Amino acid sequence: DEEIDSDEADIENEDDFFEPEETPEEKTIRLAKELIKKAEESMDPDEVNTALTHSALSSQGRFISPIAEEVKDLSTSFAKGHLLGVTCLAVSSGVCVTGSKDCCLIVWSLETLQKLHIIKGFRHDKKCGGHSDEIFGVAISDDGKFIVSGGKDRIIRVWDGRTYEFLDAFKGHRDTITSVKFMPFSHVLVSISADRSVKTWNCDDMVFLDTYFGHQSHILDLDTLPGERALTCSRDCTARIWKTQEDSQIVFSGHTESIDCVRAVAYDTFVTGGQDGSLSLWKINKKKPFKKYQNAHGGEWITALAVLKGTDLVASGSSDGWVRFYKVGEAIQEVNKVCVKGYVNALEFTANGEKLVAGISANHKWGRWMPDIKTKPGITVIQTGVKLTNEILSN
Repeated sequence: DEEIDSDEADIENEDDFFEPEETPEEKTIRLAKELIKKAEESMDPDEVNTALTHSALSSQGRFISPIAEEVKDLSTSFAKGHLLGVTCLAVSSGVCVTGSKDCCLIVWSLETLQKLHIIKGFRHDKKCGGHSDEIFGVAISDDGKFIVSGGKDRIIRVWDGRTYEFLDAFKGHRDTITSVKFMPFSHVLVSISADRSVKTWNCDDMVFLDTYFGHQSHILDLDTLPGERALTCSRDCTARIWKTQEDSQIVFSGHTESIDCVRAVAYDTFVTGGQDGSLSLWKINKKKPFKKYQNAHGGEWITALAVLKGTDLVASGSSDGWVRFYKVGEAIQEVNKVCVKGYVNALEFTANGEKLVAGISANHKWGRWMPDIKTKPGITVIQTGVKLTNEILSN
């Protein structure tokens, strides 16, 4: 493995683009109101305090705590669920929702690994009440009110986050929907597609908001940032930050092949993984990565990334049989790894970092080549050995 410095490529005169819409104080007040309301709807008070502090500090671009080196004594638990491979997942308040090539969504308890609910879909049955083709994106709003999903049938479906009843459908994409994500502490939804577009929707009013173009090939992954910003990556070998309120974007390039996954680390930092097998760490004021970690999974494609936002902890998945953990900052340093068989098509930490959930498949998210026939579809829950607490957050 080799770490390389990138060429310096500063972005000049971009202060307005990156300046937050709110002051930290305004952000804290708004987040407090949102989370207190959520607490009144049965969320654990400790979780509210942790999430509030975490979100307020990470929105300012601060590392909350250097915890990556605490990832020790890793253990895993596996639960089989879907008939076909898991392609996507979302985690919130002790539950995980997975989407699959079997057209179904499963809601899991992360405490017991039991299935709480199944939202069924059937291939080519447009009247089934669920998805009629493979699902590639799922998201849960921060307050748990909405679950949304999208995939090959080109329809975004909105579900009640508590009863799992169908609420509405958004149509507009002309090709496979590859990911969906809510803006932080908002019911504004962002969707991306193989049609090369980024779209925004309002789940409160169930209306379409806007469309953005710029990528020259399929958009493959998505994350969101404070200040109504979206972060995307594509087969065109670029990552982009979109300031949706002003319809502006900035382009980042540095991978030699398709960028398949992207995650925000902090307000001013993000990480990407691609088919060239490398991890790249970026600052939003530089168009080239400032650190690169080659052959992170022995030359295999990087298929999934997860970040415990506001900390220095990043995880990656591939098809080499390992989920790897890294400390990021001035360098990218692998600190641990755990054996996970099959293709890791999705990764996400719980809010406190105690668990990392991996979506497992016998084949790659976007195809059926080189299947691992011994792998059963489902989720692997990794106990990380770390846990963000209010005491850690205040340090």
